[in-house]
Amino acid sequence: MGDDATLKDPKKRRFEVFFKKLPLKKIDEVISAFLEKILRKFRVVLLKFENFIDSIISRLRNGSEPQQGPNSNSQDLFSDKK
Repeated sequence: MGDDATLKDPKKRRFEVFFKKLPLKKIDEVISAFLEKILRKFRVVLLKFENFIDSIISRLRNGSEPQQGPNSNSQDLFSDKK
């Protein structure tokens, strides 16, 4: 009943024709490119998060106070130094 039943049933035939017309290679390329971009962006975010956590851990190990900025020279308001 394989091919003969398919040829006689117009609904099944329409399905086959529809799927044969789909540009599957093009769809696959688009999905692959999209996933590659998403994974690259996710990797960047993950690396930034890792650097952030690593900086927190290194400050805790060294016992130093966190700075307010990358080149912060601001003084603590409650320190005894003047």
